[in-house]
Amino acid sequence: MGKLSIQYKKGKDNHRHSVRLERPDGSSEWACVKGLVYHDLAHYVVESYFQLKRGFYGEILQGTSMDTLAASGVVQSHSWHSDIFVAETLVGTFQIVLQLEEGFAEFTDRLLQREYFPEVKMPSVEEKDFIEVSLQVNHIWKEWDQIAPGESLWLGFSLSV
Repeated sequence: MGKLSIQYKKGKDNHRHSVRLERPDGSSEWACVKGLVYHDLAHYVVESYFQLKRGFYGEILQGTSMDTLAASGVVQSHSWHSDIFVAETLVGTFQIVLQLEEGFAEFTDRLLQREYFPEVKMPSVEEKDFIEVSLQVNHIWKEWDQIAPGESLWLGFSLSV
């Protein structure tokens, strides 16, 4: 399927950040992401680690537009593949736990408290997975923090077949 090339560019004022996504076929999209960079970077880690083929980056890799995915209520819509819900649920839970410097027990409790559709099968998240994803998310967040305004963080998203 190829690789989705991802460029997060830090705004010169350190607020108006942007993302440029280029698919293997050469088609690309650009968007202003403002304060969503940390959330989007967590998506990148979670979707890569758990190989969510139809999460946000997987959908974009397969041709879905960012505008379609960003539309209000898309996460609540049953018309989307369950990986969208899985990604959003896991990312939201990881973000809260990492920002509050909580551990695996709190992650598990918070994950159980999150609302998601009963037909959506969440992947099993063992403590080793929690530790690895947490390390990767913290690493990529630090990498972003160290980038100077006007500079970019380049990533590549691909799916194993």
